[in-house]
Amino acid sequence: MNRLKTKNITYIFGSGRKEKLLSDEEFPKEFFYSYFDMADKALELDFIEFNDKNNNKMYIFVDKVLRKISKLSFFTNSITSRSNFKQIRKSDIIVATNDRIGLSILPMLLLVKIYKKIDVYVFVMGLFSNQSNKKYIKFMQRSILILFSRLTTQFIFLGNPEKEKAELSFPNYKNKFSFIPFSIDTDFWSSDKDIDFDNKTGILFVGNDSFRDYRFVTQLASEMQEYEFTFITSQINKDQVISNNVKLINGKWNKSLLTDIELKNIYESSRLTILPLKETIQPSGQSVALQSMNVGTPVLITKTSGFWDKMSYENYKNIVFITNNEINTWREAIESTYGNTKSLEKLSAFGMTTIKNNYTLKLFNDKFINILNN
Repeated sequence: MNRLKTKNITYIFGSGRKEKLLSDEEFPKEFFYSYFDMADKALELDFIEFNDKNNNKMYIFVDKVLRKISKLSFFTNSITSRSNFKQIRKSDIIVATNDRIGLSILPMLLLVKIYKKIDVYVFVMGLFSNQSNKKYIKFMQRSILILFSRLTTQFIFLGNPEKEKAELSFPNYKNKFSFIPFSIDTDFWSSDKDIDFDNKTGILFVGNDSFRDYRFVTQLASEMQEYEFTFITSQINKDQVISNNVKLINGKWNKSLLTDIELKNIYESSRLTILPLKETIQPSGQSVALQSMNVGTPVLITKTSGFWDKMSYENYKNIVFITNNEINTWREAIESTYGNTKSLEKLSAFGMTTIKNNYTLKLFNDKFINILNN
């Protein structure tokens, strides 16, 4: 039964989606979290997004206080407005596409729920992973997360380890915790070129989240000057690059500093993609790893406790796990892989099969719509 046919659904996105939708450029659809698939399933479908240019002094002050006392990501200033409140109030289902958005709409949800029943679904990427050891902050965090859990119909975790941690920390709400592995637009992130490692060169690093190890990757490049590196990030500036073998490209998804087509071309031409990560229970590196693997470029990644879906991966078969961020460990892995065409071809082939079998938008959409319908 499709209960969605009678529902008004509103998605809430971070900034940058509207610009993508209005552009004439082709773009991948994974960061819209089934929005496009929902068009023929809902009675009415709409979206609103963060406006980082809002400058309401009261909301900014409240956000600073809430962030200080809870260490949670409150940005009510970026989403609270009369028009957004009206849109949320007329909705039957809200889809918050990350937990920062979910937290930031809490005040509006509290008001709306006075008037009507509304189902709220929140995608989670770190919400339950950064618990403080300070007693008063821990108390505030837990109190807010309990309130958030009461108001939320279902949390959709994109990493299984974080879901398991949340179930241990908040067992009374474990029935509200679901896991769907992050998946990508495999139609977009597919190469129409033959994969020939004789024509692929260089090592690629991509990303902007706080759990990328930016200091380490710059050190690694400086210690391996016999290799050419490309860094695509807005988190490293040219003064931090201490060697001449690095091409630095300022790139960030929601700022359109680099087109998705350009990024795909760089994936295709690279011999390896590397993802040195800091230890975290939060899933990090998902999108870059899956995108790179789907175009046939093997991935080397730090194996953190938050690696999102361990059952689907096997070391040196479809991915290369690095146990720690030490220069010698990474050097050994890169040197044993980069020049070994047979190993690269194996990693490439099994990597693409892994994505096809486990991480397509169709699989993601079917799982999410099943959650919405239940």
